[in-house]
Amino acid sequence: MISYSIPPAAGDSLRTAFARVCSPYQDAQRALVGLHRAFGALPDDLLDALLRFGRDPTSPGCLLIEGLPIDTDLPATPSTGEVPRDRTTLDAEKSLLGLAQLVGTPVGYLTEKDGDLVHHVVPMRGGETTQSNRGSRVFLTYHNDSMYDESLVFNSHNPDHLLLLCVRADHERQARTLYAAAREICTALDPDDRAVLRERRFKMAAPSNYTLLIRGAEAHEKVWSHPVAVLSGPESTPEIYIAANGVMGTDPRAERALTALREACEAVGERSAVRLQPGQALLINNRKGVHARTYFEPVYDGHDRWLMRANVRTSLWNIRDRATAQALVFA
Repeated sequence: MISYSIPPAAGDSLRTAFARVCSPYQDAQRALVGLHRAFGALPDDLLDALLRFGRDPTSPGCLLIEGLPIDTDLPATPSTGEVPRDRTTLDAEKSLLGLAQLVGTPVGYLTEKDGDLVHHVVPMRGGETTQSNRGSRVFLTYHNDSMYDESLVFNSHNPDHLLLLCVRADHERQARTLYAAAREICTALDPDDRAVLRERRFKMAAPSNYTLLIRGAEAHEKVWSHPVAVLSGPESTPEIYIAANGVMGTDPRAERALTALREACEAVGERSAVRLQPGQALLINNRKGVHARTYFEPVYDGHDRWLMRANVRTSLWNIRDRATAQALVFA
């Protein structure tokens, strides 16, 4: 895992600058302008790494950034992922969005947290064993974050990058976030399996949040994509796509290739495992690799694990057909 630390003096300067930036919940565009100015003062080597991460096809697919300012007067962990109110500062949100802007453009999706730019990812009662950001008491399998689309291809409008900022760790420090890079996965796979995974012989389940939103909390039937490939692109810079809510091969040979893929993900992902701590942000390329999260035990005492997440696109032009009247929010 490649990591960078923000020097304490630079962190203090960010916190001072944040005081002059308005709430991103009240005026996101204006806040982003102020955050652009604040983060431009970071050390050159860190800015270089972040800019390369978002723009260079050969750059690493995962980075860990330490020393980001977060709030010193944190309220209770939001029990249902709602935006916590009555806070004197919003340093964590400003750290998240300022960092996101160096990688690309933060975006919201109507089917994910009602289009919010900042997502509060917390364990939720009743969702402990789901393959979603509500889960905790289950291994969240290796996946890319995807978005439902009427075309029944769920990785066409999805984010290019994800940012996860830790605000509060879980009680027992059990939760680990893992990242498996597609290049390393391909190296671990048999050539025949790689060839099968490049064919449109797999169906991906729509995200569980979409299923709940459209079909209701009691719905159990999955919504499946058209047949798609798991691997695509040049062998030197492959793209990988795996849905969290379920993947199935359309024939027995495709299923065998999926089994080999899952074994490769497990072997590769362990090399990049991290237990996120407050003030650490994990930057994930959502196309160069897949990520997962291990089991952890929620307590529901107001001090459970709390991450803030941002979806980031490197280009909005390719998703302009899903634009809404609200800036940076897409259907």
